[in-house]
Amino acid sequence: MKKLLRYILLIIFVCLNAGLVAFALKVNVGVDAWAASSQSLAQLCHIQVGTMEMFLNCFCVFLQMLILRKEFRVVQLVQIPLSILIGYMINFVYYDILIFDFTNYYIRLSIIIIFYLLSAFVVAGILILDEVTYPLEGLCIVIQSKTNFSFSKIRQSVDIFCILMSICLSLIFHLPFSIREGALIGMFIFGPTIDFAMKKEKQWIHTLIIKTKRYKNT
Repeated sequence: MKKLLRYILLIIFVCLNAGLVAFALKVNVGVDAWAASSQSLAQLCHIQVGTMEMFLNCFCVFLQMLILRKEFRVVQLVQIPLSILIGYMINFVYYDILIFDFTNYYIRLSIIIIFYLLSAFVVAGILILDEVTYPLEGLCIVIQSKTNFSFSKIRQSVDIFCILMSICLSLIFHLPFSIREGALIGMFIFGPTIDFAMKKEKQWIHTLIIKTKRYKNT
């Protein structure tokens, strides 16, 4: 029962975060590096952004399998249905629910700030549950295990690559820029908020699920 509740919470958090990403993409004032690269590639390939996100996440899982080979655990395949769920939810919210455009610039800026605040709380919940990692983070962890680089340096390098790729695609193919002021706002808001959120949510999730060994020593 405890395990089932954990997975139900995980699915709720993942769906919420995917919906928030769709909102951030829709207001079009800039998103984080990974979402920006997904959006640029989706525009280039003329496919839905959630579908591109799905492909990229599944590609991260494939790279994990390629690097780990026999060390790859079956449980890590859970990242594939997670990728499909994320992509589906982004497409559903972006194309079926948000059928209108946000025109007022200050409203769009307000929405992106709210996005980063809410997303930090949702991602904090996923991290606290610790049942599955996002494919990109999973790939960075795998690379860390095979190299002498720290996780933060690997993750930062991926962000830099994604930012450069998004900008280059926009310049070469005359696509709308996905890296804008919203990405800068996220750099200042997301990190500190997620630390605060984890402190506040840990006890709530701990109480909801009833004490488990995972949380007894945290």
